[in-house]
Amino acid sequence: MSLTILKGTIVSAPAPGRLETTEGGYLIAEDGVIQGVFPVLPERYAGAAVEDHGEDLILQSFADL
Repeated sequence: MSLTILKGTIVSAPAPGRLETTEGGYLIAEDGVIQGVFPVLPERYAGAAVEDHGEDLILQSFADL
């Protein structure tokens, strides 16, 4: 399993036509699939490597690999 955890200002679209911003949030992807955006790192990921991007914007996107 590959795990990616990004920390920064996350901009997400939880529903069509609706944007949300989570400052200092975490975007978590497992095997390239986004598991969610969280205001605090969930306990189950404690100790995992986090890529901290400070106040940079992180935008969710779709990719066809």
